[in-house]
Amino acid sequence: MRASRHGLIRRIRNSFPALFGAIWFLVGFPFLVAGIVVGISQSVDRKRLEESGRPVDGMVLVKTLGDSSRVTYRFTAASGSVIRKEVTVSPAAWDQLVERGPIRVTYVPEHPSTHRVQGQRSDTLLPLIFGIVGALLSAIGGGLLRYGLRKK
Repeated sequence: MRASRHGLIRRIRNSFPALFGAIWFLVGFPFLVAGIVVGISQSVDRKRLEESGRPVDGMVLVKTLGDSSRVTYRFTAASGSVIRKEVTVSPAAWDQLVERGPIRVTYVPEHPSTHRVQGQRSDTLLPLIFGIVGALLSAIGGGLLRYGLRKK
């Protein structure tokens, strides 16, 4: 086993396409996995909120308008724990909110860290980008690695 692994490493080192492909694959695969894991996690959170989400009024602490419309807020869960978070909201939601005023929060009582506020922007783009970049780099890298190893 050890001798065959050393032989494979030697074959990769001696073939530029295989070496280049291995590097691309090793860079792309973690991006692919991260995109899948974050996407699944977001999907599970959305489902939890739909099935057992509980509405509660929180308080807007700070409104920030810069590159995006951001709101810092807090709310108290049924367990008594105070949750504080900053999120990006739609411009229309940002306009309606007032510092020290109420903000509608929906949270999962068993997992208070799983929550959303009214008008919150979804972060589905990030896992999609990670997944696509990871899949492309892994596919190109894997193809080059296979080509380089078959060539010799």
